[in-house]
Amino acid sequence: MLKKYSEDSTPNIKSHSQKEPLERSLNFTKKYLPKQGPLEYFVHHNSLHSLEKFSFFEALNIAQDLYKGKTKKSLAWYQDRFKENRITDEDLNKSIQDNIQLGRFSYSTVKNLFFWNSSHNTILRTIDFNRFKTEFSLKSSETHDEFKRVGSFWDYIEDRAFVGNLNENVYGLCLKFFAAYYDKGVSYWQMEDKEQGVLYCFKNFCSFLPSQGFSKALKEEIFKNSNISTDSILENCLAKLCPKQVHWPMYLFQSVYKVKGWSALTLALETNESYNPTKINANFKEFCSVVIMCEAAALSYSLKKKKLKEFDTVIKETDNSFSLAYLS
Repeated sequence: MLKKYSEDSTPNIKSHSQKEPLERSLNFTKKYLPKQGPLEYFVHHNSLHSLEKFSFFEALNIAQDLYKGKTKKSLAWYQDRFKENRITDEDLNKSIQDNIQLGRFSYSTVKNLFFWNSSHNTILRTIDFNRFKTEFSLKSSETHDEFKRVGSFWDYIEDRAFVGNLNENVYGLCLKFFAAYYDKGVSYWQMEDKEQGVLYCFKNFCSFLPSQGFSKALKEEIFKNSNISTDSILENCLAKLCPKQVHWPMYLFQSVYKVKGWSALTLALETNESYNPTKINANFKEFCSVVIMCEAAALSYSLKKKKLKEFDTVIKETDNSFSLAYLS
């Protein structure tokens, strides 16, 4: 389902407009990316720690949007537990009373949904499910606009086989590179010049790729972004991928989250010296620039292969300022 973007729909993002778009994007990504350290030093992590300022159920809704995980059981699951009497009338009545006191729904709403006995305790034999969904279930699943997924060029590719192959090329390449870069000496081949950093080594790594297909598009993207700062690389590629700067934080997060194991490791190594005794040069901003350049190259390759006619037309007709849609 597409929900068109409007300026009024993103108050949480606009409230930070005093910060530069790239800074906001990096801060957002760092804040909500799960911070998983190397397993030899780090065993357990609460992946929802960044959401502790929200109420429990609000945090679950946000986490479902951010991390694309299943944070709650289905309504049918709870109905089955009620039929088995593992959820009793007394359990339901207490939950209803608690939610009324918290203002999550009104007495009149509950009265219309449940049968009551003379003591005004619930006897849940049937529920008007359609009304329940419209009056409470949908409301309880709402989340903040800044956490909603942002559409990308990937959503405009109808050829799913092409998507699968391109995704394997893009993130298969990332996997090979990051595995070699973060190796601690157990592989047969040691990457040279790691002290120069992630971005330098990635450019050198790509120079050995064949000049065809996606690899050629990636080399061209690297050349276009040569001899400029890491900030400029990120800004150039994000502007190409996501013309509306208001969407940059979520777009960058989504892209980096696709390689969440490596991105979380990079962030952990950069921010905690005890995780990095071998002193691997871990720079999160450079890491992001590698991922975003790969995304930009994938877009260029898709356009060249004429897999994105609709997307390309939308950009041209609106002079590169079209609004990406939220995908719910």
